[in-house]
Amino acid sequence: TSICFDPSIFEIFAPLSTGGAIVLKENALRPFEAEEQPSLLVTVPSVLAELCRADAVPASVRVLTVGGEAVTADLVREVYRRHPDLTVQNHYGPTEATTFATVADLPRDLVGLPPIGRPVRGASVVLLDDRGVEVAEAETGESHIGGPGLALGYINRPALNSSAFIEGPTGRAYRTGDLARWRDGQLYFAGRRDQQVKIRGFRVELGEVEASLIKIPGVEEALALVPDGTNRPQINAYIRSNQSLTKDEVRKALAAWLPDYMLPTRVIILDAFPRLPSGKVDHSALPEPMHEPVAAGFEASALEKAIIFVFQEVLTGAQFTPDDSFF
Repeated sequence: TSICFDPSIFEIFAPLSTGGAIVLKENALRPFEAEEQPSLLVTVPSVLAELCRADAVPASVRVLTVGGEAVTADLVREVYRRHPDLTVQNHYGPTEATTFATVADLPRDLVGLPPIGRPVRGASVVLLDDRGVEVAEAETGESHIGGPGLALGYINRPALNSSAFIEGPTGRAYRTGDLARWRDGQLYFAGRRDQQVKIRGFRVELGEVEASLIKIPGVEEALALVPDGTNRPQINAYIRSNQSLTKDEVRKALAAWLPDYMLPTRVIILDAFPRLPSGKVDHSALPEPMHEPVAAGFEASALEKAIIFVFQEVLTGAQFTPDDSFF
């Protein structure tokens, strides 16, 4: 990754401090030369997906570590299919925790949401609720990271330091703003605290919507957003798929897992997500969804069209079909 991106700290110093060497690349997608035989590759899932498509992961790689964004079970299984002898690791940690706070060795038969693992040596991860009380197994809480890798703070930002770095149950800790839950000793990412939104009076964690989208076979990448400037919040879902999924198929699959109020109002299928130099999704460059007043292939009657029009007008252009719940 770029030297301006915090995983480069691990990429540089982990090999050098253990007697290894570094292969410098101008571009992560640039092919490796014959004399370059890397055993460790660290990247973001979107770049890994491109490397897999180009069959450009060297056979010498023994550990492949991903992080920075959500990795899908489909991509992990594809890597193992092509390279059965390596180990895929999923890591999690904000810059304030010096890159890695947790790491998971992902299984070859991974299904569903990949775990982000257990704390690395010396690190601690505690999940707290809004009252600062540690949550129980399988409950969602905000992750607080402690340990020797913790940053001293932000330079010349005393107010931010006092709110971000607190005294937690296990000592000094960083409030990440990330939501997560423990399950069978592994940590699972559940979205961002600032991604919690109210939809028709219900609290919705957009990370859970994204996790459900990723569970749909063929979906390689997913993002759930609530657009600004609407009188009534609604969820837009962006996905990238390796199959010819229709929007109705996506909605039908989600309806089997999510309650009505968590279902996206619009589904936008993209060939590729716009990227920032760090490799993360550029939210500002995502296309605006098109209005879809009636489900594909459904001929609404004149009366149904009139009722749909009224609902759209009152609810600021949200899409509806004749089969939608009145509520």
